[in-house]
Amino acid sequence: MEDNFKFTTQADLISQISSLCPDEQRLIIELATLIRNELMHAGKGGEEKELLFAGNVGVKIVKCLHFPLEALGHVGPILLPSSNPNVYLGAVSNELVYRKVSEYTEQYTDDFIRSQKWEEYLHQLAVEIAELSENFEVDWGGLAGVGE
Repeated sequence: MEDNFKFTTQADLISQISSLCPDEQRLIIELATLIRNELMHAGKGGEEKELLFAGNVGVKIVKCLHFPLEALGHVGPILLPSSNPNVYLGAVSNELVYRKVSEYTEQYTDDFIRSQKWEEYLHQLAVEIAELSENFEVDWGGLAGVGE
């Protein structure tokens, strides 16, 4: 499958998916289901206030949250433990988000171009989080003592 698809209509997307082999169709359905579940979980768990984006890099879901710098201790992106091996969880500081929004507002007066640049930036953040996750091991035992 290609990495970047552009579809002008929903029918074009459905046609493309229909043309795939059954294994590729199954993979797309599994990925769409995982994204839907992660977004629903974010809404039910109160995470929607902190959710910057949720998307995918390949067959992995990437979620990025935003918190105050003093809570993160780093501008970001940083990795957070994820109990699902198919979900990469990252975070950036509110301050980074505000700085980027301000930067793009000043640089790009056209709303469409600014929106494209913001989308490119979020995609780049997703790639960074995925790259950081490649060798990330969660110490679940160490986390068990947190908050006690």
